[in-house]
Amino acid sequence: MKKLMILVLLILFFGAVNAKELKALDSDVMEINTILGINNETAADCGGAVQCNCEDRLVEDQVLWYDLTGCSYGIRINDSNITLDCNGHTIEGDYTGGEGYGIFFAGKQGVTVKNCIIKGFFTGVYSYSNNYSEFSDNSVSDNQNLGIWLNHSNNNNLFNNTTHNNEEIGFFLDDSNNNTISENTSYDEIETGISLEDSFGNELTGNNINNIGGIFYQYGVAILLKGSNNNIISDNNLSNNGYSGLSLFESSNNQVNNNEIFGNDLYGIELAYANTKYNTLWNNNFSDNATSAPDGGSAYEHNLDSNSNDWNFGEQGNFWDDFESNPGYPDYYKISGNGYGIDWHPNKEVFECGMWGDVTGDGQVNPVDVVYMVNYVYKQLDARVQPPNCPFQAGDVDCNDNVNPVDVVYMVNFVYKQLYGFSDPCEGLPNCNVEFPV
Repeated sequence: MKKLMILVLLILFFGAVNAKELKALDSDVMEINTILGINNETAADCGGAVQCNCEDRLVEDQVLWYDLTGCSYGIRINDSNITLDCNGHTIEGDYTGGEGYGIFFAGKQGVTVKNCIIKGFFTGVYSYSNNYSEFSDNSVSDNQNLGIWLNHSNNNNLFNNTTHNNEEIGFFLDDSNNNTISENTSYDEIETGISLEDSFGNELTGNNINNIGGIFYQYGVAILLKGSNNNIISDNNLSNNGYSGLSLFESSNNQVNNNEIFGNDLYGIELAYANTKYNTLWNNNFSDNATSAPDGGSAYEHNLDSNSNDWNFGEQGNFWDDFESNPGYPDYYKISGNGYGIDWHPNKEVFECGMWGDVTGDGQVNPVDVVYMVNYVYKQLDARVQPPNCPFQAGDVDCNDNVNPVDVVYMVNFVYKQLYGFSDPCEGLPNCNVEFPV
């Protein structure tokens, strides 16, 4: 990675100042500016009604009414409990080499950064030793290294941000713990969408990560964990990436569940090295990956401890689109690679949904289904019949991932008026083999 110069600076810094001392530097603008390479003579205080210029120090809340362009460094947040609301405005760099951050701060807490467009720097957002802060509704793109970098930063919330077209990683957590990374989007990064290194207790939920490029080792990974334990990875869409949907390297005791993992060029999920163990993986949907999930991986011949990874939680396994061709069919799913992993309860629900609109699972779309839909949508009554082979996704007849009044209208028109107000919802979707009623 292109972090060599940054790491050298930090190593030199830590030789004289430890982490606790760093927090004490809040009032010492001169020292921190020197570490970050900022021109102390030109930086000024800004915030409130005072417009910020490049490299200035934000000392109070501000809602931007202006764009900030042509910066080597953007805005430094100087105090805790400050809100920077860019209000849809842009902070843009003129990266020509070296470091340069769009928004950066160290040793703070309670900071909020939202509604910003940040691009053209070495790293878009750099947070060092910042806690209990929030980053939301930001677009971070076209940076030469990282989109958003949390370094030694804990208990932060990153919500509904978009990163794309960064040279290496969209979201990078480095030695950062107990953060929540949710409902974010990352695409067209060169290396990785979300990367955790030596980070513990984080929750990665509801993120959409796709088209992460790369054709060689560790490039094109949607989510990558290195030496990171006790994290939760759930309800993410990890699709069409150049290497894998999820790679775990020397990472243990992680929970991986309810993820959609499809169309990845090499692996759906990859578990590598002997210290990748005691992870639990269940209710994930594997479809159209070159290899679904090597446990240990064919390239790692010494990963004999990977049999301690659990590929089911109780009786909840995973969905495998290649189950029928697996050596364990029909009793279990044998995970490829040298880790001897087995899914003892492979899930076939997605494959055997039946007819779209048949929420009762009786093989027909009729007035009974309409009644269940009306009760569910308008009365919040969840009294529908739910056979194991027909999840209620059958009620999402317009296929927008939401069962709502529009679906009821389509169902009424179909059942009572024989009007087809919706087309085949399976078209173009992975792993969707339901029968469309005609």
